[in-house]
Amino acid sequence: LRDLLQRLLTKRGFTVEVADDGAKACGLIDQTDYDIIFCDIQMPKMGGMALHDTIRRRQPQKLGAFVFISGDILNAELRQFADTAQTPLLSKPFGIAKLDAVLAQVLARRAAGRDPHVQGEPLSVPA
Repeated sequence: LRDLLQRLLTKRGFTVEVADDGAKACGLIDQTDYDIIFCDIQMPKMGGMALHDTIRRRQPQKLGAFVFISGDILNAELRQFADTAQTPLLSKPFGIAKLDAVLAQVLARRAAGRDPHVQGEPLSVPA
């Protein structure tokens, strides 16, 4: 999935950096301002929720770039966490249309300077 997502984003003009575990992802996020961060909930060394929490404490201005990815969308704790964090949740498997919708939503919000983590803006992800 990581390789497929990397190819799809590259075809859309993005420069993509990939981390194969949460600890490496945390290091990259600490050092770089990304337009969008796709964060799998299940990662070695540091899961997606722990990564999000670490970035929230260190650099909360970067949270608006997060998009969670999970195959466990029926998990009530995960859904509550994503809702509370105001972070889109992209469910596996996902199609190109859903990916494009999430990209457009996050990038438009960031370009307009609207960050739900600062202003409390509601965030929804197309089904």
